[in-house]
Amino acid sequence: MVCSCWGSRAAGIRDPPVGRPSFSSARMAAFRFPAAAHASSKRHCTRNGRSEDDDSPCFRYVTRPLPGAKERPRMKGGRMNDPSSARSEAIETILRHRVSAIIRTRDEGTARRAMESAVEGGFRMVEFTLTTPGALELIASFARRKDLLVGAGTVLTPAAAREAVEAGARFLVSPVVDGEVIAEAHRLDVPMIPGAYTPTEMQTAHSLGADFIKVFPMPAGGVAFIEAVRGPLPHLRLFPTAGVTAENFTDFLRAGCAGVGFVRSLFDPADLAEGRFDVIRSRAARIQQVLAACSDLDVTGA
Repeated sequence: MVCSCWGSRAAGIRDPPVGRPSFSSARMAAFRFPAAAHASSKRHCTRNGRSEDDDSPCFRYVTRPLPGAKERPRMKGGRMNDPSSARSEAIETILRHRVSAIIRTRDEGTARRAMESAVEGGFRMVEFTLTTPGALELIASFARRKDLLVGAGTVLTPAAAREAVEAGARFLVSPVVDGEVIAEAHRLDVPMIPGAYTPTEMQTAHSLGADFIKVFPMPAGGVAFIEAVRGPLPHLRLFPTAGVTAENFTDFLRAGCAGVGFVRSLFDPADLAEGRFDVIRSRAARIQQVLAACSDLDVTGA
């Protein structure tokens, strides 16, 4: 009987010297255990093709995509680095606009008229929270305008993320950090902005791939808190939405925030209740004028 494990020694073939895998054995190892072979090549090989721990040459394991397979976008710093993706384009637009109008009301008609007033005042980045009645219909309606970047807020589940993007949302915002929601947003090719309160929560969100960090709620100190966080964590793209007013939003931007969001300070509940949409329009225009006059402002953050 011939043993099924008959090997090279039985055939009279000499084994390669220890530490010097032959091309055939290396290739066979890569074929049978590609992950292990890849890890081994990374551990022992340097750019000059020699071993790190001795002077012996080493092999390289090169991967090629299967025929017909789509190449995945390159990753940089845990984020997509594909300039042609919708997500990257939306990120660039957010960094360019820097200010967002965020509406949260109990009436769809009021939300529509209030946001129309903000847009007439100059806002080009708008957000409808999913707690607003008819939010998906509002998102779909405003998304038809090509000059607007429309997002969805209070996105708490992957299912809600899918519904918002299907309606036309081009970025998603949440008051909390949820890895599954972040992953779903990226699968849908849109930026995700989860909310975080502490530096630990912010770094966790960043590690999970968050494109921006919504500082929520705003801790005591406001701008001073932002400066304190960005000292040791300058790579975070912070986007506060609480405690931001027409009078202090430029201070947040100068402190290093990538952008800011206006909620009650733009859509005053009293104005909404009384239907004073002209006041909202004037307030929005004033914010845009202040932003345009601050030529020294620069967007920082990685």
